[in-house]
Amino acid sequence: MKTKFIIITILLLCSVLSAQPVRLKLPVQINMPNFNHFAPSVSADGMTMLFSTDNHHINDENRVLMKISYNKGGGENWGTPEEVEIVNKSGILNLYGGHSISADGNTIYFTSKKTGGVGGFDIWFTIKKEGK
Repeated sequence: MKTKFIIITILLLCSVLSAQPVRLKLPVQINMPNFNHFAPSVSADGMTMLFSTDNHHINDENRVLMKISYNKGGGENWGTPEEVEIVNKSGILNLYGGHSISADGNTIYFTSKKTGGVGGFDIWFTIKKEGK
């Protein structure tokens, strides 16, 4: 009886230790069919997500856009992503996701080839003011 208990305990322990975490897909507002979305960055409170996408006009073949989405109430309740126009108009964004969002969600750091930089992809930032 004691041996049976030990074997069952070991089997249960092994199944708990080898269990994989649950992977959830974000809703269709974020994961749109036929477009690539990559390099997500989430604010510390989990309410703001920044990501790159190739969801753009066909004539901008290799252009990457930055989008932002706000979580409305937690969980998977993400709003429709919006373009971060001030960043997208700044020049060519780094295809490899050279961006992040600050802990409070108010500052975006990004890499871009734009005039006024040192050369190549430089690091820039923009600060949210009056909700934009």
